[in-house]
Amino acid sequence: MAQTLDHRWSKSLKDIYLVHSTFGIKFLVWMARCFVSTKYRSKLIYVQSLEELTCKWLWRRQPYQRN
Repeated sequence: MAQTLDHRWSKSLKDIYLVHSTFGIKFLVWMARCFVSTKYRSKLIYVQSLEELTCKWLWRRQPYQRN
């Protein structure tokens, strides 16, 4: 995966979201685990719906608030 992405994109990549993933897609990702580094595997997040993706993305984009 690092070879397909430009170095700038690879360094700034925070998460990889798979939306509406089927068993087949999950199985292919599982089979490719020996070809993908653990750094990218840890960034992989399965999301069931676009609403869940929106909630996760908005939660992540909230600025840090000091008390």
